[in-house]
Amino acid sequence: MLRKIFYALLAGHCALAHAAAPTPPAASGASATNRADSAPASATAASTKTNTASTGLIRVGGSDLLETVIGEPLTRYAKQARLNIIVDMIGSPPAMDGLKSGDIQLAIVAVPVGQKPAPDGFKAIPFCFAVDYVIVNQANPLTALNLRQLSGIFGNGSENINSWSQLKLSGDWASRPITGYATSDEDGIVVEMLKYLALNRQPLRSNIHILTTPDDVIKSVASSENGQNAIGVCGYDPGPPNKVLLISPDKTATVSKDAVRPTPENIFNGDYPLRLPFYLIYNPADQARVLPLVRLLLGDTYAARLSDAHFIPLPDTERNNSLLELDKPQ
Repeated sequence: MLRKIFYALLAGHCALAHAAAPTPPAASGASATNRADSAPASATAASTKTNTASTGLIRVGGSDLLETVIGEPLTRYAKQARLNIIVDMIGSPPAMDGLKSGDIQLAIVAVPVGQKPAPDGFKAIPFCFAVDYVIVNQANPLTALNLRQLSGIFGNGSENINSWSQLKLSGDWASRPITGYATSDEDGIVVEMLKYLALNRQPLRSNIHILTTPDDVIKSVASSENGQNAIGVCGYDPGPPNKVLLISPDKTATVSKDAVRPTPENIFNGDYPLRLPFYLIYNPADQARVLPLVRLLLGDTYAARLSDAHFIPLPDTERNNSLLELDKPQ
């Protein structure tokens, strides 16, 4: 149940009740708003498959976390190119429901680490990642943490880490307390990812300072007044005067091992653990129809859009490999 709840939260829904697939939009061109609300659900579902097959209509659905970076630009592109595409970023769970029922031909969905990306018989292509960055002031000598240490700092579990001496810092740092900062729910999924991937689904500790935006976290960690005692979590690398810590997936050791930077390669390979993958998923029977869209989404333009919105696209070599795979006979 916790996994299902988290999956719904990642898709931008506050309750599992919202994960039911809505009535598909009417087949009237590239629009994310026109819905066949007046038609009976059974009649709409029956006509949807007939219409998409006979008219070449392609319905795209997916995570509303990607609405502004993917959904809206794709809708504009479809209108400008006069393509028969409907884009409706309705959330990952309902998009997957629509994909399995045949009402959606291309889904762009978040799939938490450890879950199977797509049902048997469907094609899943890695697309991008949301990433948590753990930051400290650049004056802080700490360079790396593992997931157990991260849980001790931020999580409400049995093992609490309260001072820098517990992280093996010495000298003046040994007596300094750790001051933790995180964002509120207004900052999308940063905290939910932290809880799921590092805190064993624990809530944040009561002494963690909850701020409204990532900019507030970044400013607090950068502050000359209290920043040297601070550690924060946000959704992107802020640069100096803060620095990003290397993170190890190790949950058992008391020192960090195999800690890596959140580079696109380490994120893609899974070596950096604080990540949420997104996939392009479709039925191979629809490949000829959706292939131009898949190529477009894997291209340089959308990779740049993702980067600008603090999502991590696939490394260039992996995007090229995915494009080459699409050329192979099925």
